[in-house]
Amino acid sequence: AGGAFASKFTSFWLAPIFGALLLGLLFLRAPVPPFPWKAGTGDPRAPSPRRAAGLALASLCVAAVAFVVLAASYGFSGLPAYFLGLWRGFTHSGTGHMAYLNGQYSDTGWWYYFLYAYVIKTPIGTLLIVAASIAALLRGARLRAKDEMFLWIPIAGVVAITCLWKVNIGLRHILPVYPLLYIAAGRVLARRPPAAAPIGPPGARLEDPAAGGAAAHRARGVGWPVAGFVAACLAWNVLAAVRIAPHHLAYFNEIAGGPRDGHRHLLDSNLDWGQSSKALRRFMEERSLPVIYCAFSGNSDPWYYGVRYQYAPGSGNLDNARNRPVRVPDDAPREVLAISAMVLHAVHFTDETESGPVPSHNLYAPLRGQTPIAMPGYSFLVYDITRSAGAHAYLAALYLSFRQVDLAVHEAGRALAIDPANVLALAVLEKMKEGPAAPPPPGG
Repeated sequence: AGGAFASKFTSFWLAPIFGALLLGLLFLRAPVPPFPWKAGTGDPRAPSPRRAAGLALASLCVAAVAFVVLAASYGFSGLPAYFLGLWRGFTHSGTGHMAYLNGQYSDTGWWYYFLYAYVIKTPIGTLLIVAASIAALLRGARLRAKDEMFLWIPIAGVVAITCLWKVNIGLRHILPVYPLLYIAAGRVLARRPPAAAPIGPPGARLEDPAAGGAAAHRARGVGWPVAGFVAACLAWNVLAAVRIAPHHLAYFNEIAGGPRDGHRHLLDSNLDWGQSSKALRRFMEERSLPVIYCAFSGNSDPWYYGVRYQYAPGSGNLDNARNRPVRVPDDAPREVLAISAMVLHAVHFTDETESGPVPSHNLYAPLRGQTPIAMPGYSFLVYDITRSAGAHAYLAALYLSFRQVDLAVHEAGRALAIDPANVLALAVLEKMKEGPAAPPPPGG
């Protein structure tokens, strides 16, 4: 517990989960020692107040040891910084975070977001095995009540918390349920009953092998159809892992249309955390493209990975990327624009209004209906804009809105060289004559 609290603020989700497990132990009359340091399992017939006191004392000991581990992890002197970060984390989770789901945007999230993410980002083979496990559970293939409780209460706790969670930015928040579901799925091929006798509330009927309980289920063994089903599901998973390698973060299953359609469903750490710069560089090398246009999200600059590009407005970028004096040559035989999925859907852009900044999600909307020529790493979408006056004029307008005057003039000139009557390019140059450009959107 101490290691968990020291490594991740969301480990405080363990508190309500531990509380629910304690109540479950009381309800099941599980034998617990009266003192944490006392050997033995305790007397299940002990009065409830005494058992409750023993569990409370054990909880206090766990909390004390966890606090010492936490304090030691922060060198004992860094606890104020830890609690400041914890407060900021809880504040962030309470106010929300701009998120994307199936073309919708929200800063408070959707109650079903993580359930949806689980369905479309978990391999089909795993979904089928988990479904078979739940079906076997309902048919009577159960462990002791206490063991089942330690599987399903944490799963239910994480799911319940994430349904209320306002920060909807990635499947990673429900990763703790996966190992528990995998353990639960073991019942599909289990053959032997548990060694210990089942535990239940007073008066509960123990499992009867003749009535088809866990022992009978396992005693019958596993037939070839079940074994074949599990083998096929696992083979499906292996194939999926091989096909997506090395771009595992961008994995989406067939329900979502695969990784090429993933950006239409989910973004952020589900797909695009700046991890595809090397794939973009390989694409450029394969196509013999010395310089491209690039719009990316975050401060993981593709330039550091060998991508030579002319900057196009992205979100969260550092000044050295915005101000780098690189241009796509006027005589380039092919002009392409690589744009990351987060920027394509403009998740973190805003417009300045009289009442303050408001979300603006249409910055690159004209591209969303077009088919990219490539998707390096599945998180970059590449569009061919060779000799497209409209594309260069649109880029000129974007540059102007971000106060990148030199780039705006450059792209307006390229658009007019292709189409001297291009209205948008002429409007950009006319706007620049009127005075200083407006401040750039804060999201840029």
